[in-house]
Amino acid sequence: RAADAAQAKAVVDAAKAQGQVGEQADGYIGVVASAPPNVVAAVAEINAGRAAAYRDAAAKTGTTPEA
Repeated sequence: RAADAAQAKAVVDAAKAQGQVGEQADGYIGVVASAPPNVVAAVAEINAGRAAAYRDAAAKTGTTPEA
């Protein structure tokens, strides 16, 4: 799975350079409407990993991921 994550990161990094995706204030990556399906899938994979990390951090601190 590390290889999948590295591939997703490479796709997202390239998409950032092309203006197809960007970091959002909520800590997730946003996608522009014209992004190709492989970019959308890579963003979804990275955002899922971020969501899990945010949930773990919230559980350890007694807060919610939205806090």
